[in-house]
Amino acid sequence: MQNLWNTISARYARFEKERRLGMDISEEIQRESKKLIHAFVHRTITDPKNALASIKTKVDYLLALISKNPFLYQVAALDAGLEEYAEAVFLIGYTASFKEIKKFIPKGLGHNELLGGMADSSGELVRMVRSRLKIDEAEKTRAIVAQIYERFLDLELSRSNKLRSKISDVQRNLHHLEQIIFNLKLNAGS
Repeated sequence: MQNLWNTISARYARFEKERRLGMDISEEIQRESKKLIHAFVHRTITDPKNALASIKTKVDYLLALISKNPFLYQVAALDAGLEEYAEAVFLIGYTASFKEIKKFIPKGLGHNELLGGMADSSGELVRMVRSRLKIDEAEKTRAIVAQIYERFLDLELSRSNKLRSKISDVQRNLHHLEQIIFNLKLNAGS
């Protein structure tokens, strides 16, 4: 019994150490991604791809840590940083070519984080349109968000799926954009 206990407690101690490390890295990724998103939306950053590359090294490290210990897949807090990073990638990706941005998407990044980041980026696109208030930019952004929404509608979702609320967020963001465009056209006509 003692040998079994020693094995279990050693595995648990290693897991806890890796869990704490993973959570710290995820928080760092989340913080840096939020700062990058804010700087990008408010046009205070000149080279967002360079900042993405810096964050990606941490994402790669976290994904390697998770792949070494499959039990870390169960730690929901690790997803927060990865989803925030995906949001930054997609947001910056809307102004870059797919080829340029594809290198920032690690192969091990899960579909939930990618889809969540894509959905969340639609809200940042609305903020960008609100801060610039140009009809042509708003219409281009509306087309992007409409395309995201249409793609999300193709997904098969369960009743309690987190992505269901993300689809509602994208739909709400699409409505916000349509309202902004309507108001801009109304103001332009007066």
